[in-house]
Amino acid sequence: MSKIGAPATSRTKRFGSAAPAPSTYTPYASAWEKGFDDHLAKPFDPADAEVRGEMRNAIRIFDAMLDISGAEAAAGETPGPVPVDLGALAEEVAELYRPLAEDRGLRWSTDIAPGLRVLGDANLIAQALSNLLDNAVKFCRPGDAIAVTLH
Repeated sequence: MSKIGAPATSRTKRFGSAAPAPSTYTPYASAWEKGFDDHLAKPFDPADAEVRGEMRNAIRIFDAMLDISGAEAAAGETPGPVPVDLGALAEEVAELYRPLAEDRGLRWSTDIAPGLRVLGDANLIAQALSNLLDNAVKFCRPGDAIAVTLH
């Protein structure tokens, strides 16, 4: 199977703590394992192909992030806090969880102000946001609402 279809846990274990959290992959890993096998048995739907393409692109981005993190960890680089576009990062993480939330019958909304910056580690912030959204999706009931708000 290609790198894109590889289980998330094998990639994240390779880099240890320097990599984004395994939960960052959770929406795609679970969708890949559950949803796409079922879709292969159904007649071709162009919307399915579009979703698969979007998921592959997002996984490629995270694979690249993991590769960079792994290289930095191997080199012993710990640059410390750097400016992070918190709004863009929150949008990106929220967008990863939106399809999973909608598949589970949850109402989803985002209200994220642009241009918010903080000093920090983008991977750790993404991990924290991912953990929050992953828990929200896991523990909400169908019909509940998840609102991602950042001002």
